[in-house]
Amino acid sequence: MLVQSLRLDMICILENRIQLTSLSDQSFFNSHMVYDYESSCNNFHCSNPGRIWIKWCPDKLTFQPCFFSSQMIAGMVSYGSNIPFLLSVIYASNNQVERKVLWEDLRNITPTEGIPWILMGDYNCCRFPSEKLGGNTLHQNTF
Repeated sequence: MLVQSLRLDMICILENRIQLTSLSDQSFFNSHMVYDYESSCNNFHCSNPGRIWIKWCPDKLTFQPCFFSSQMIAGMVSYGSNIPFLLSVIYASNNQVERKVLWEDLRNITPTEGIPWILMGDYNCCRFPSEKLGGNTLHQNTF
């Protein structure tokens, strides 16, 4: 499997479209395990179908989620003797108004000075129409 061959200890899955009820199905849960022993969190309770699913190998790192929304999961990552950092995994809404809520949430969870912060994901916005491939045409007020 790709995760093992690349020796990934954490993965963040975006736009997974999984229903919250699926997680109560043990066969579904077992068939979607990435690590032999894993921890995970998701925002399925904030967004149906689910948008963000984070999985990690708990014997390699610690992830302590501290914020959930329909567009983001954020938490502290501790990895060996490395400096802990705040990780924000983002799958932004296509709706400009909803994205403004995301920007406000990001302002509200900004870590204190000296704590590294990784923001990763799909922001669903572009500076220029040439940055977008496929889908609907962008208009000036949408990027």
